[in-house]
Parts: sequence; C-alpha cells; structure tokens
Amino acid sequence: MRARNREVNIFNMSLLDILCGALGAFCFLMLVLLPYWKPSGQRAEDFQKQYDTAAKELDAIREKLKSMPGGADIAAKLNRMQSLMQKQQGMINELERRAAALKKRAEAADDQVSDLKMREPLLVSVRWASANQNVDVYVRARGKTGTGKEMPLVDPLKTQATFFAGDEFLDCQSGPCNDTWQSRDVPVNMQYEIHYKFVADGGNPVPADILDAYLMNRGVFLKLPRVKMPKPQTSTLVGVFTATGPDSISFTPEPEYKAQFDEMNKKTPKPEEEKKGK
Repeated sequence: MRARNREVNIFNMSLLDILCGALGAFCFLMLVLLPYWKPSGQRAEDFQKQYDTAAKELDAIREKLKSMPGGADIAAKLNRMQSLMQKQQGMINELERRAAALKKRAEAADDQVSDLKMREPLLVSVRWASANQNVDVYVRARGKTGTGKEMPLVDPLKTQATFFAGDEFLDCQSGPCNDTWQSRDVPVNMQYEIHYKFVADGGNPVPADILDAYLMNRGVFLKLPRVKMPKPQTSTLVGVFTATGPDSISFTPEPEYKAQFDEMNKKTPKPEEEKKGK
C-alpha cells in the first residue's frame, strides 16, 4: 500500500488564486474611486475662483454706489484708493526684491571678509648697499601643494622664483636695491624659512652689505637681522617665521642672529607705562 504524503504546504495554488483575486479587486476599486478623490487644501484654481468672485462683488458694489446720491464720488474715491493700494503693493514687492538682492550682496561681502582674514599676506623685504651685486631673499614654506610637492631647498647659485600660486617676488639684480617676497596665503602654524642669498658680486669684490630687512604679517612689523656676506654664491638662514594664530606671529632667529634680533625689536615703553612703573 502506498504511503500518504502528510507534508503541509501553505503556499499552494489555491492560496495564490485567492491573493491574485484580492489584488484584482483592489485595483478595480481604485480605478472606480479615483475620479472622486480630491487632494486636501486649496489649489490654484480655487484661489482664482475666489479672486473672480471678489472682483464681481466689488463691481456690483460700485454699480450700486453709482445709483445712490453721491455714490459716483464714493465710487471714484474707491477706484483711486484701489489704484493707490496696487501701486503701494508694487512698491512693497520692489523693496522686497531689493532687500533680497542686498542680503545676497551682504552675505557675499561677509564671505570675502572672512576669506581676506584667512589670507593676510607675509611680506619680507631686503635692502643691500653694495653696488653691482645681486642679493636675493628666498622665503621657503615648509609645506606641500595639493599634489604633495614641496618648495625647492635654497640654492645660492641662482635666483629662485615663487612656488605657490599667488606668491610674488620682486627681484632687483644689481645693487644698491631692494628685493621683496610676498606670500599671499599664510596658514596658521605653517613655518617659513627666510634666507639671504649672495648670488653674484657683479665685479665688486667687497662683501654684500644687507643694511635693512623687515617682515610684516597680521599687523606686526619685525626688523630682521642685518648681515654682511663675504662670498658670492652663498646663503644664510636668518630664521623661521610662523603665524601662531589669527592675530599673532612668532619669529625664531638663528642663534648667531638672536642677540641682534632681540635688540632691534626691543619694545620701548610708552610714557604712560613709565609713569606707572615709577
């Protein structure tokens, strides 16, 4: 005798028939009821109908006023008031448009001010008095570009140009003259090496005499060491500059120039401070 199959199978053909029938009935009901469904809230057509109704009522009021004693004058005044209100509404719309435009310009100006605060330039200038000689200043940032490149090391055998976008180098190749280096973007905590280079003597065998040099950044002015460089095609590292904060800087001179740097940048007390000290 063949054994009976006692396995229970829920998802059989009968169940599928029931599910498909229910789905078909639901779709049919949706198709029937769809024309009667309306979204909640007012539509543009409703507002237009309300406006047309109000305009008709206003016209009817005007006609009634014309038939009343003195109603024509009242209707004329009503028309003038309506015209004035329309003009005022137009002026309000124009003022709102201008206010929105001014707000955008103010936001753009705020962005520019923030950008300028982040881009306080570093300016280094060097002046030498030796005739015919070529002296350079080289400011090397100890940072990298977006592609990972670094500025070249100092090379006293040649004049070195700027490396980062926005930097400028004004090079004078025969003294007495000035060289100026400007770095447009000075990130906080980025270190900058400041080098003097005696590139060529131009037939003048005396030492290159750097009489004046200074640094400016974030409203701070620092005098840099004065140096005599005896041989051409040589360089000297004067010190390392760092912007330590939005409104503060630091300069660490090389040991041989520290005493001179401290003396040149020693702050003299103001008369008020001297009186307080006494």
